[in-house]
Amino acid sequence: MAPKILISVDDCAYTPALRAKWGMWNGLADLSDYLTYECLLKFVLSNAGFLLHQGVSEQDIGLLPKSALMRRVPGNQTVSKLPTADIIIITGYFGNNADLELDFSQLSHFQGKVLFFGFGLSQSNDSYESFKRSAQQLKRFGPIYCQDETTLAQVQACGLEGKLVGPLQFMLLPRSYFKCADQFFVSEVRGCALDALKTELTRTNQHANFDLAHKVRLLHYPVRPSELESILIFEAKKLFALYVTRAHKVITSSPYALYLCLALGIPVRYLSDHSPDSAAQSVLFERMTAGQETDSFVCYQSGDIGLYQRQLLLSLIQGNVKLAHQADIKLEALWSQR
Repeated sequence: MAPKILISVDDCAYTPALRAKWGMWNGLADLSDYLTYECLLKFVLSNAGFLLHQGVSEQDIGLLPKSALMRRVPGNQTVSKLPTADIIIITGYFGNNADLELDFSQLSHFQGKVLFFGFGLSQSNDSYESFKRSAQQLKRFGPIYCQDETTLAQVQACGLEGKLVGPLQFMLLPRSYFKCADQFFVSEVRGCALDALKTELTRTNQHANFDLAHKVRLLHYPVRPSELESILIFEAKKLFALYVTRAHKVITSSPYALYLCLALGIPVRYLSDHSPDSAAQSVLFERMTAGQETDSFVCYQSGDIGLYQRQLLLSLIQGNVKLAHQADIKLEALWSQR
């Protein structure tokens, strides 16, 4: 029987606190994690030869709602139980959300393999304190591979073995040439930064497309899980196709969009929104682009990092300790040079 693999993604956990605040479902779901799921990890896993030989198909690679790794406060009850699986890949950014907080203690009862690969901690809402409370139960799962240096430092401060794997978007290969890639996109820039950017673009007579957004409107609440999954996967595919085929250059405040553009070879300009999460990404971005003017459009060669990210992930899934160790050493050397 083919192994069942689950990958963590955001789910619209509409909590009592949020409902009390907003009064009704606002109908918006964030696609950022689904870009990672559909366009990166699932792409890599479904094209891994050893998995195909074991009969693994896309139907064997599913979603793990992040709310399954959270608990409701006060009350301490788990939001939902872990589904049955052979391998769970914990990836993406985790943070407390209204009356939900991180709780990885459920993983201590999981009988399969758990991989923390491309893990990140939100730098707001006391997410680190929540992570620290269940950190000791994660030691048996081996190294926690982190997306950024701030998360890495927090993981190590909890006494866990942490390693820097970098943004998982680098797993993608650079895009081929597209003649229709002629659009100047502004993606995920909001508030005062958006107002200032519009003023700048008007002054310099630059025409930008502001339609590229990482949110999709859902039809009703409560959203059925099957409906949520199909809508977000479909929208993520469309969004990814726009970046690949139409984007000539991009301005963004989203780390997801930033690293996606860098991986695909799209010139990108990053506008920090000065939030704690954005500050953590800015540290990594400035380190990667040392010597370049980061307030202008930059490109980045991530080929070797992506190669060893893919090798490491697939070796960890396969249980090939030797290959995983080799990829680990290569990644550590590459990041130490930056």
